Amino acid sequence: MKTKTTTARRALALCMSVLMLLTAWVFVAPTKAAAAADVWDGTWDGSGFSNNHITSAKGFAQFIYNVNRNGQSYENQTVYLDVDVDLDGRDFASGVLSGDYNNNSNYRFKGTFDGQGHTIAKFKMVSSYHRVAMFRTAQNATFKDINFTDVFIDDVSDNNKKNGFAVLVGYGETGNLTFENVHINSGNIYGYNYVGALVGEVGANSSGNRVTITNCSNGATINALNVRVGGLVGSSLPAVYATNCTNTGNVTAGSTDVGGIVGWIEDDPSSFTGCTNEGNVQGSDAVGGIVGYFGSDGQDQKMTLINNVNRGSITAATNTTNRAGGIAGHLETDYNAHEITGNVNYGKVSAYDDAGGIIGRNKGFGVWKNNKNYGDITSRNDNAGGIVGEIEDDKQIFTNCYNAGEINGKNSTGGIAGWLNSAAENEFTRCFNTGAITSNASYAGGIEGRGSKASSFTECFTIGAVKGANDSGGIAGSIDYHSFYTRCFNAGSIGPSDGNASKSYGGMVGYTSYYVSDTNKTMSVYCYYWGEFSDDYV
Repeated sequence: MKTKTTTARRALALCMSVLMLLTAWVFVAPTKAAAAADVWDGTWDGSGFSNNHITSAKGFAQFIYNVNRNGQSYENQTVYLDVDVDLDGRDFASGVLSGDYNNNSNYRFKGTFDGQGHTIAKFKMVSSYHRVAMFRTAQNATFKDINFTDVFIDDVSDNNKKNGFAVLVGYGETGNLTFENVHINSGNIYGYNYVGALVGEVGANSSGNRVTITNCSNGATINALNVRVGGLVGSSLPAVYATNCTNTGNVTAGSTDVGGIVGWIEDDPSSFTGCTNEGNVQGSDAVGGIVGYFGSDGQDQKMTLINNVNRGSITAATNTTNRAGGIAGHLETDYNAHEITGNVNYGKVSAYDDAGGIIGRNKGFGVWKNNKNYGDITSRNDNAGGIVGEIEDDKQIFTNCYNAGEINGKNSTGGIAGWLNSAAENEFTRCFNTGAITSNASYAGGIEGRGSKASSFTECFTIGAVKGANDSGGIAGSIDYHSFYTRCFNAGSIGPSDGNASKSYGGMVGYTSYYVSDTNKTMSVYCYYWGEFSDDYV
């Protein structure tokens, strides 16, 4: 009996061992290697492109030729990329896309190009014409699930001031453009005006048109000699709605309207949510980590900025009036309230005027919630703030905003706002500053540097040192009207910058004025100061 039991156990153990070996073999069985990219030989002959499916590099070239040279729009059709293609760095401008742009209205791509997650490598286009891109013009088109590596776009006619340089679309015609999961991973893009990785210029706006960008990214380096340059979009007349987009490439322009995601937007309400910039962005004016410039004088449109992040250095380089912000350089509207919520800046921001951790300059009503700045903010002249450099015209409401960066400028520096040049009372609630605030001339404040209208502060505090040659205070530097302080405290030192001082230093406010008819004047309730006044200035 014992022998039979032992034999049975040995047989069971042997079966289990074989089963385990078979199971292990299943899991370690080699997977099929991914097919190598099909390399283009510089020709196109109709092969590799059938029933709207691209199956070779030649087929891809044929598709691009059909759109740009034969005027096939593929309207209401989807074209599929079924393979990875390597274009071998061959210049499309001297072959498939040779010659000037044909301005016939039929030469637009109007369909959907679905890359199905495939990669297009080494796309190159060097041209002396307008609209240097894979699709010179697109209208009501969608681009999705495409990866690009080692792109090269270049303008060889710098003195001719050409417009529209990008990898995908040179010019977006009237209608909508949609980009989903499109990634420009590496390369270089050069141009004169209106330069971006996805689309250079979108124009001819009509009501309701928009550019929609979702889960897209750029890692290419972008350089332009002139204006309207962005990591993804250079210039857009219609609205732009961007969600979860990223730029890691450096973006540089010789002039204005430069952004890590979009350079310039004019006409319609726009929105940026969950976007990130990690590249350095530089221009002469209206420079931002996400958006360079939005709006136009006399229009009433809203910008929504929610949960965006900047980690790159943002620089408005010239020594003339200019603006730079970690998220946006310059927002412009007349009455509508911009919504600015949950944005964070970690990068250094520098401008001659109007440098802000979140926004450089905001014209119009603004609602600011839960915004944070950790980067150092420098204005080489006036108006530097941890959240915003300058406000013009309308009321601002700040709630739960925080600054930890060093703020430096000549006049009007503040932990939250530099200069509120507004025509209505401003409100600060639960706003905090832990960074050092320095004004080389006048108006330094832990929360607000200078205000042209009344301001109220509720449950605000600062522990950073505040230094200014004149009119400096723990909460506000100078308020040219009445001001209210409720349950505020300051634990930072207050005193002159570089040993220079004139007058007006205070634990809450350095200087405040009010009109004879103003019965409210200035009031502090349950406020505390336990810092120190350096050099006995009070």
